Amino acid sequence: LSACSFFAPKYKEGVYEGQALGYNKEKKPIRLSVAIDSKGRIRDIIVLDHSETDQIGGEALKALITQVLNSQDPIQDLEIDQISKATETSDGFKKALNNALEKAKTK
Repeated sequence: LSACSFFAPKYKEGVYEGQALGYNKEKKPIRLSVAIDSKGRIRDIIVLDHSETDQIGGEALKALITQVLNSQDPIQDLEIDQISKATETSDGFKKALNNALEKAKTK
């Protein structure tokens, strides 16, 4: 075991919700449902609600989800690239994901 994996947070199996504001700050936040499997890995992400623009923010959310689900990295090492022309949506997605993951951490 490396020191990094020994001290890395552990995540409980289950489904957790997270939310954060994206580009459209006057309306609904980005709300995600994040499924964690028994090995502590992200297995599914569903956008429950958002008020981002369909053609830019909506497409960015799809790309961000694909990026996370295709990653082989453990949660603590996960790096998510910004989507061009959708920086605030990307930031909101990352914050909503982190919000959900905080709830999934073992105490």
